[in-house]
Amino acid sequence: MVASRGSLLAEVSWSWPTEHGEGPDAVRGAQGVAAVASVLAAVGGDPEGQNPGPTGRTAALAAALPPPSAYGKGVTLWDGVKDPDLTCTISLDRKRMPSAVPALARMLTGRVTVSEEVAVLPDEKTAEKTRRLLVTPEDELKSYDGKTFVVPCDQQHDDQYVRVPYTIEPFTRGPWTGELAGLAVRRAGLPPRPTSRDSVAHVEVAVRRGTTVARLTWQGPAGKDLAAAVREGRQAVARTLDLLS
Repeated sequence: MVASRGSLLAEVSWSWPTEHGEGPDAVRGAQGVAAVASVLAAVGGDPEGQNPGPTGRTAALAAALPPPSAYGKGVTLWDGVKDPDLTCTISLDRKRMPSAVPALARMLTGRVTVSEEVAVLPDEKTAEKTRRLLVTPEDELKSYDGKTFVVPCDQQHDDQYVRVPYTIEPFTRGPWTGELAGLAVRRAGLPPRPTSRDSVAHVEVAVRRGTTVARLTWQGPAGKDLAAAVREGRQAVARTLDLLS
């Protein structure tokens, strides 16, 4: 079920296991509809009631997120139609935030692509365990020949690329602590272009503050100076963490 009310959008799924060969069960179907209705009622689904709008800690965090333009000219909210260009992330075996906790997520596209995800966990132990799962260790990025690779790198022609290697390091910014992963790569011998899949810089932080976990991913063209592109990404995610503090 997908339903909207004002600015609220809800998607609720309910399932029940059946035995092999069983046909449709009207009773279980009615139970599912009732379960969905109860969820809508709990989040303000009563059409006669007042629209509650977002509340709580996630609402405060959402309000603190910077305007898309803070990441650069032409960066806008992703319209949900065409997949955003997160070239590196595809091969970084992206881990997911837990879905059964209060969370917010936003995707921005333009000259750079930015993913912002924040979740509030039940306790600090669970939050730290979740945070650790969000960063991909370098040994998980090894190809069959032992090299560390990321798209758009070609595994068979690795010498065609100049790179800042993928690294993970401890990271602290104000009350946030965790890890930062970064890399940059471009095709050797090609002139850098403002927007090109021939060069890319990728910066990702997975940090925690108490029971709140945040993962910010920044990706953009690397150009000629790979190290400078990585620094740009680090500065961008750091500014957002300052606002979320």
